[in-house]
Amino acid sequence: MSHCFAFRFFEPDDHERESLAVFIEFKVSLDAVARILKQDVTDNLVPKNVYLITSSQDGFSLAECKNDESFVSEFDSYVGEIDSRLRCIKSSHVGVLSYCDAEEVEERLSFSILQSGMVALFRKHRGLIVSNTAYHFVKPSEAHCDKFIRASNLLISSGEVAFLAISLLPFLKTDLKRIYVDTSSISFLISIAIRLYAKFECGTPALESFESYGALNEHYDFVEDESSLIIVSATTSGSLASKLVNDTNIPSNQILTLFHINLPSDQVGIFDVSSATEGELIST
Repeated sequence: MSHCFAFRFFEPDDHERESLAVFIEFKVSLDAVARILKQDVTDNLVPKNVYLITSSQDGFSLAECKNDESFVSEFDSYVGEIDSRLRCIKSSHVGVLSYCDAEEVEERLSFSILQSGMVALFRKHRGLIVSNTAYHFVKPSEAHCDKFIRASNLLISSGEVAFLAISLLPFLKTDLKRIYVDTSSISFLISIAIRLYAKFECGTPALESFESYGALNEHYDFVEDESSLIIVSATTSGSLASKLVNDTNIPSNQILTLFHINLPSDQVGIFDVSSATEGELIST
């Protein structure tokens, strides 16, 4: 199903046995959830716990799951006792994960879920393109690099993109009027984040592409106030965000980088993909 996906992750302070997260963009039948559980357990053995996560405010509840006798029976067969092994979670419009009883998910656990899901997607869709001995990459900044992050590779399935969009929600705000992106290839992700937030005072923010370094070598008419947000798709150095800070009056906390490696400490990044890379990154 394109609107859901499953991945394994380690809960904080337990790196011996993985739990299973099943993310679903919109509620589906519990029969469909049971099929996902069965397939994952067949492939990866029994998880420690199962986290059923949705970005819809009409999320699953533990009581709802327990009232479905067929689902309880299958969950018991594949995983174990549903009361102690199933967690039902939904995301708020600001990206806060909470259980079905409204208790917020502990920060470290929330980070582990969101980070692990992103890394799983990054590896699945080959978000990092690696050169060989015969060639290397020349980035838009004209720097040379042996690895290149291709953010667009990850933005294929609506369910996977909705999961990634949760991590953008804390950076949106009610008075946001415009979002600038360095490439239109990430507009799908930004659009879903806008839909999930849905609390804007002045209507849906305008979404514009400024074409990366090309715009900075010429005049680009950024609206440089608090109602603007700039989102850079990916970096292995932070050079584009640095140039934006130097060449515009938009403060650094309004310039975000989605996927990053070696991001300077004074910049704001969302997805650190360094754990999904193999070997040292060489950039000149």
